[in-house]
Amino acid sequence: MAFALRCQLLSQILEASLNTISDVVIIESILHHDGMKKYFFLLLTAILLQARADTYSVLAEPLMSPYAMSENWITATSGLIAIEDAYLNPNYGYEGQDILRRAAEWIFIWSPICEIEMTTNHEIFGHGYRIRDLGTSLAEVLSYRITAPFPYYTGGGETVFAFSNKLQPEEMIDISIAGMEASNVLANRMKMHWMQSREIDGRIASLYFMSAQDTTLYIAATKNFPGTEDGNDVSSYVTWYNVIHPNSTISHSKLKDNVWINVLDPITFYSLFAVGRFIALGKTGPIWMIPCGGDIYYLPNVRYALAPYGPEKYLENYLSVNDAPIYFYIKTGKNSGSRSWGLGLEYPQVITWRYLALGGRVDLWKQSTYSTNENFSQVLENIDENVQTPFTRHVQYGISAYLIAEPSIPKTPVGFLFNLGFKSKGYLPGESLDASPIIRFGLTAEF
Repeated sequence: MAFALRCQLLSQILEASLNTISDVVIIESILHHDGMKKYFFLLLTAILLQARADTYSVLAEPLMSPYAMSENWITATSGLIAIEDAYLNPNYGYEGQDILRRAAEWIFIWSPICEIEMTTNHEIFGHGYRIRDLGTSLAEVLSYRITAPFPYYTGGGETVFAFSNKLQPEEMIDISIAGMEASNVLANRMKMHWMQSREIDGRIASLYFMSAQDTTLYIAATKNFPGTEDGNDVSSYVTWYNVIHPNSTISHSKLKDNVWINVLDPITFYSLFAVGRFIALGKTGPIWMIPCGGDIYYLPNVRYALAPYGPEKYLENYLSVNDAPIYFYIKTGKNSGSRSWGLGLEYPQVITWRYLALGGRVDLWKQSTYSTNENFSQVLENIDENVQTPFTRHVQYGISAYLIAEPSIPKTPVGFLFNLGFKSKGYLPGESLDASPIIRFGLTAEF
């Protein structure tokens, strides 16, 4: 997907949500107007300069992963909020008409904006990113469909893609779960931002709870039936996983029984409270954390997520240390007799010296991958004939590590952000499947 298309699709989607009720937006992936790249980047930069107390970023990278684009969604939405506060001077009174005005504003403006962002992130920077990552020799996007959100229409989206006979069934799983994967990355990035101020603006809160609960709601809304529903990510996941693991106990009902641990996420409740606080009082909602002495606060979370080798459970840990975020997690899963595990630490500000902050992120994992010598057509024929396809299991250990550098321009609130590193081959949410460099760069600002 060309960088230029993202500028065009954002304007098209916003126009559709505000000016139509039943129209559906079709975004063709073959549009490549490179001259538009700079306008998209400058647009987000202009919004970034309106951002408020926290640090916001505009990031770019070659394939635009969920990690890069999540920062841009957060910056764009927070910038719009800052513009409203700075230039429209909203009246945050407590009278009945003030409450009704804010309720209407949230229903007709902020919630639709957040839904469009979440859906676009799910489709173009989730499914679309994974397809771009696999390469055109395996799969290629034909079009994206983004429907105007509630209350303008029903909302939702679709990624239409073609694939070659070289595609492995496990790679089909990678594509199927990539939308929910991108939503989890966006939710994580929002938490990292909120560790700075420990408060949530109700106008952006729905972007969080729709992203954080995307997997939960998708599994809950999927019907339990033996086949693969056209375009349903969860049914596709169950079907292809069981093709690879014929003795598996994975089913829609099992996923549904386990995914509800995601509802225990405390920031989902805090974000809902922030919406109510915005409507009732015009104020932000607090993030309550466990005080650990000094200016250190801690918040745990548990999470259930789908991976190509089977579902995994996470224990996530967020800290705010002198208003700077730290994140670390451990995860594990046991599927088809194979145990997977992983752990990771992100500490963006290990060293702070005058106009430079240095930190990094490290992830480690053990997982299994499965491949077959039969082509995709043969696999499909085997399914039709109820014949088991032979797969070979490979145990894989991996590591991903990158430096986070934030140099700032002296005597200004503006700076730069660089993520530079490398990951080995393997599945890491939001990153390439192959061994590859990690290169992300952009601008930052703090106001």
